Amino acid sequence: MYSFPSRTISFLLAMVLSGLVLFIPHALTNQDNTVNHWLLMILMVGIMIGFIHGIGFRAKSTLIGYIISPLLGWPLMFVGVLLIIDKITIL
Repeated sequence: MYSFPSRTISFLLAMVLSGLVLFIPHALTNQDNTVNHWLLMILMVGIMIGFIHGIGFRAKSTLIGYIISPLLGWPLMFVGVLLIIDKITIL
């Protein structure tokens, strides 16, 4: 779970998604140009977990260790990307 390849994947995926949020913000908007807050929340939590895991932080608490592990972060980032792709193909 804390191997170099998994940390690298977490960090790079978080970098790409944060760049997407920063440089293409219209990908997170609805048809009426309002922000889709659920999509943004899913992405931000996933990105946060990706950065925390990517830099190699290890929590002393087992519960927090599982919360900030890629077991939760990768699916959140993946669901966010799928929702963006689904929204873009609808437009």
